[in-house]
Amino acid sequence: MKPVRKAIIPIAGLGSRFLPATKCVPKEILPIYDRPVIDYIVRELAQAGVEEIIFIVPPEGSITPEYFYADERLEYELRKKGKDEYADTIRDLSRLVKVATVVQQDPKGDGHAILQAEELVGKEDFFAFFGDEIFDADQSAPEQLLQARGENQSCVLGVQPVPDEVVHRFGIVDPSDQNQAAPFRIHGFVEKPDLKDAPSNLALLGKNICSHKIFDALRNCTVVEGGELRLVDAFIELRKSEDIIGSVLLGKRFDVGNPAGLLEASIYFSKK
Repeated sequence: MKPVRKAIIPIAGLGSRFLPATKCVPKEILPIYDRPVIDYIVRELAQAGVEEIIFIVPPEGSITPEYFYADERLEYELRKKGKDEYADTIRDLSRLVKVATVVQQDPKGDGHAILQAEELVGKEDFFAFFGDEIFDADQSAPEQLLQARGENQSCVLGVQPVPDEVVHRFGIVDPSDQNQAAPFRIHGFVEKPDLKDAPSNLALLGKNICSHKIFDALRNCTVVEGGELRLVDAFIELRKSEDIIGSVLLGKRFDVGNPAGLLEASIYFSKK
């Protein structure tokens, strides 16, 4: 499998569904039992071969990247008190990946956020991961995406079936093949459709491998009403010239972008 060494994670959102907690704490720092959401996401990317995480942050900055910085004073104090296990944890966090940040000056959509990192990504392909979904699986989400991609250069988008009653909350893909045991070409996308208009029940999960060509596609996209540049529109643009691949991700999924899902994940992982 061709390695993917960089990942973009946008973290410039308001975290509205978690207010008032997210007034001072970014939602990706909220804990799932004993670790923040972002720990789960970055750790599985690192284990899949990612060497650099590029965080897209708001103009006021974010404390999230600091979670992965070295803290020699804290490590020293912990070791002085005989708490070597905790000190090792702090040290190991700083060795997971290289961390970079790029500021998104205006909240103009997820596609606009991804575009801000073009200079740091260059001509490499990359993971584009968002923080609302996490998995517990024998093979992690990024590893599954890499396997689905193989040696080709296509974008690969992680999807999973969702119940009929929540189809209207997701971007839904139109698959070329109803046999979803294998990766499939995506014919099209429908954003938050009514059930009767949905081409399938396969929802986009914000876990993708993107070709570097996505940056040109983003520049060629039409900005939607409200002034947002959406990543899904770039996939639609890119599909005019090459295949976009869908891969059904296996594993137990948690929607940690809402309080109930975060609580469910905390209870689940506390028992593991």
